[in-house]
Amino acid sequence: MKPIWAIQVNLSGAPRPWPFTSGGGDIMALMAAVKLCGGEVLTLDAVPFDPDIPAELLKVDPDRQVILYGSTNFVNQAWGRRTWKPGAWYDPVKFSCRAYQDNWGEAMVNSDALFTTFAEFQKKDFHPDRLFFVRPESDLKEFAGEVVQFGSFQKWRMMGLDPYQVLSEHTRIIASAPVNILLEWRCFMVNGKCVAGSQYRKHFDLCVSATLPKEVRDFAEAQAAKWSPAKIFVLDVAQCNPSWDDLYIVEAGCVNSAGFYASNIEAIVTSIHHAISA
Repeated sequence: MKPIWAIQVNLSGAPRPWPFTSGGGDIMALMAAVKLCGGEVLTLDAVPFDPDIPAELLKVDPDRQVILYGSTNFVNQAWGRRTWKPGAWYDPVKFSCRAYQDNWGEAMVNSDALFTTFAEFQKKDFHPDRLFFVRPESDLKEFAGEVVQFGSFQKWRMMGLDPYQVLSEHTRIIASAPVNILLEWRCFMVNGKCVAGSQYRKHFDLCVSATLPKEVRDFAEAQAAKWSPAKIFVLDVAQCNPSWDDLYIVEAGCVNSAGFYASNIEAIVTSIHHAISA
């Protein structure tokens, strides 16, 4: 029986930021690829920050293979029901910076990271001018990572937060030394193989290219062979110096909320269909 892709179509905002980069073009391309690869498409509107599951999805036969795609909130809410299989390739413990550090270690671009909370971090005795890159510890992207001076951390925390974000002094974060990154790529990993990918950033600015060097692909597969958070996921890779020996992992991500940039969507869908039918 054909797999059903339950795709959230009311994704707003500028195309291609993390955690999901699906502007209308990405959604249309995904739906076309699913149909070309023999799947069915169920389009959904999910209310932002609403814990309720769209009614259309609740009507789907639970014996059908369903693959979720959409915002982090929608995917997490639907995945939490454990109703649809495979649903989403996600585990909040494995998709966390702590798990990445524990399993990939020095291959991480921020391998010196301090794991802490908002409250604990601002009590540290660092020089006020010292710079840190601060981001959430979890994969939920409660706020966007940013470089901030330690002396202005408290003001940044209070002034720079979206009023709709659920944050507290106990929100877990990581803080690390800022790193100069030249290029970044997203790799789509299926059963340890990089089936597609593309460049998405250059010198911290959006710069999308279909180019995926062999060195990046080989690095991603070598790291996936060491450990993978799921059998299907995305892996973001950074080059910090012109040498191909200077590749690092930025982070992993849930494929069900990941943006495609210039990756071959048909190749991704084909590989996923093969993986769930094996």
